[in-house]
Amino acid sequence: MNMSVPEDKREETIRDLSWRPEVTELLLKNEELGAFSRYFELPQYFYSKGYPENPGDWPELGNRELLPLWEFSEEIYALDLLSNKLVFFKIECPSDYESLDSIDQAIFKMIELHTWELGGEEKEINEAIEFAKRVKLPNISGLTELFAKYVECTEKMITGFRQSL
Repeated sequence: MNMSVPEDKREETIRDLSWRPEVTELLLKNEELGAFSRYFELPQYFYSKGYPENPGDWPELGNRELLPLWEFSEEIYALDLLSNKLVFFKIECPSDYESLDSIDQAIFKMIELHTWELGGEEKEINEAIEFAKRVKLPNISGLTELFAKYVECTEKMITGFRQSL
């Protein structure tokens, strides 16, 4: 059975996690994040599924207890409190979900999006490094090295860095 953290308990549940305070503030939208604000929208759509009887009902995701973290571009990121894995999925196809091992891997996915997929200029790289420092992403030096090799950077290199988080 799929369960979700009720919307009125989301903030409290996020605060109870043992994540860095910078990550908690990011998820609660208590700080302006400049260029990265658009990537971490509050998960409004998450709770509209199943409304009004069972808000946040995503049976396609199987037996999980979901805490929605953010959404961007019709994709939802949530923590499965039963497995402690992060899942992300497109709203129109939730059964085709992917999972990550840590919040830092999920945050790095947004950095990938900002730089390799949507960006590509020095401006986006500098914004990504500044953002990574603000949320205290581990291994900033490794991220800087990755960006130093931006042009010749392969998917294998990016995946390797993400898995190190």
